[in-house]
Amino acid sequence: ILTFSVSWFWFRLYWFPLKVLYATCHSSLQSVPNIPFYFFFNALLLVLTLMNIYWFLYIVLFVAKVLLGQMQEVNDVREYDVEESRKAGKEAGIPLPQALKEGLHLKNGLVKDKRL
Repeated sequence: ILTFSVSWFWFRLYWFPLKVLYATCHSSLQSVPNIPFYFFFNALLLVLTLMNIYWFLYIVLFVAKVLLGQMQEVNDVREYDVEESRKAGKEAGIPLPQALKEGLHLKNGLVKDKRL
């Protein structure tokens, strides 16, 4: 987590504005004075920089929670868990799809074999 947050800061909040934004906002006007869509694309890059700052604040808050002990375990909730869906289906009385009964992996409604 610490490596991720340091690399995020270094590449997205230091090198990106220093190199990319400087090149597109300042140096490009000196080399080519009449660039079409100059303001539009630079505005998009500035919005991207603001989004990177916003995301970095969430990363810092997450790291602070982990370091202060407010968060003991990091759970990744993006993965679909077959066992939890079986338990939930049995408790609610919902019939399970055939793919779950056979132990196949479901992701986004598609049946796929679990392979590593």
